[in-house]
Amino acid sequence: MPVNRLPKIAFNAQLMETDRAKKGWSVEELARRAKVSRAAAYNFLNGSSRAIGMNAKLAKALKRNPARYVLEG
Repeated sequence: MPVNRLPKIAFNAQLMETDRAKKGWSVEELARRAKVSRAAAYNFLNGSSRAIGMNAKLAKALKRNPARYVLEG
């Protein structure tokens, strides 16, 4: 029986970076406010990790809806 797989979700890290920069925050500050490690925030923002939960935590820290950073398609 085939295993159903969820579609991969792509995120707009560039938009998240723009929102972070508008607040004047470093990635370290974003990570601190999101209560995640600096490495986890960097990995998400540079595309090496694309976890839905990380998107939600970083978006919440930025006071944005996580859907803002989800790419359609």
